[in-house]
Amino acid sequence: MYRNVFSCAITLSSTVASNGDICGKKTNPCGEDAICNQTNTNAICQCKSGFRRNLKTAQCEEINECLEFDTCAHYCTNTKGSYKCTCDKNFKEINRHCIVKGPEDRVLYIANDTEIRSFVYPFNQSHGHKFLTRIEDNARIIGMDALLHQQKVIWATQFNPGGLFYKEILDKSQTKTNVGNIVSISKGVVRVVGKSTLL
Repeated sequence: MYRNVFSCAITLSSTVASNGDICGKKTNPCGEDAICNQTNTNAICQCKSGFRRNLKTAQCEEINECLEFDTCAHYCTNTKGSYKCTCDKNFKEINRHCIVKGPEDRVLYIANDTEIRSFVYPFNQSHGHKFLTRIEDNARIIGMDALLHQQKVIWATQFNPGGLFYKEILDKSQTKTNVGNIVSISKGVVRVVGKSTLL
């Protein structure tokens, strides 16, 4: 059981009583891993960052952050009062997370009822998301996939059994949508019927 702030009841020696220095270097009851704050009759001790008081030993002891869940994504090295996160080769560490090194953005596509949206990694509010497509006629998306080698996102809707629709992702600023559908897939080759428009 731990508590970071605690009071020390002190029996004052004649030297401490005469100069009133409860938290002095020689008389500090809190130990080197705590901050001592003097009151009229005792000391209030506060464990330094990275330390916590053990109620059994009545001392501040170091926290091993590496034993706590979700401290680092890959590797954690405990240091006195702190810790250091490191990542595998080909990953870089950003705020305790390991991000794949590389020039390309990582994109997550999500089908949500009647819309498909893309999110650029890392997935946070500053990067936002991009609207990719909306399905018309109140049809709901029942399945979605990405053909990355063809730069296409494909989906099926509940009111068009057997039909697959797609949208090409040309680059970050431009997409091409197909108004027809995919009529057959044979041995991994997709045959498309319909015309397309640049958006």
